[in-house]
Amino acid sequence: MKRTILTTIVILVAATAVGASSAAAIAPAPTPELRVKVSTKDGTKKINVARKVQVLTSCSVTCKMTAKVAIVSKGDALRHTFKTGLKAGVLFRPGFLLSPSGLAFLKANYKASRFKITVVAEDVATGKKVTKSRAYRFKR
Repeated sequence: MKRTILTTIVILVAATAVGASSAAAIAPAPTPELRVKVSTKDGTKKINVARKVQVLTSCSVTCKMTAKVAIVSKGDALRHTFKTGLKAGVLFRPGFLLSPSGLAFLKANYKASRFKITVVAEDVATGKKVTKSRAYRFKR
């Protein structure tokens, strides 16, 4: 009987020591770093001339995003600012829906035009900000 009780106590002490060492080995997971992606649908550096002119943006973690977009052409520019909150990995498509006259102008001057975007993303958890700027040419 004494031997059974002693064996049980040794097993409990050993199990407690193993549990304590494994709990100490488990460190809190590091927070993922904020990364911002900006690209076209096909991943190239050119955007098709179309009525909808847009790019794809996303964050690696939950963030607040501000996207400033512009179509810059001969002495003129269309500008707009988008503000939104995004969950990790969700796509956001900032861009323009051109009027028929705007589309005709872009078709006539696509070689001299650029689509510019500046994205500022702020991590909701840490407050860290990341800025990315891109300029895309147009193709027909």
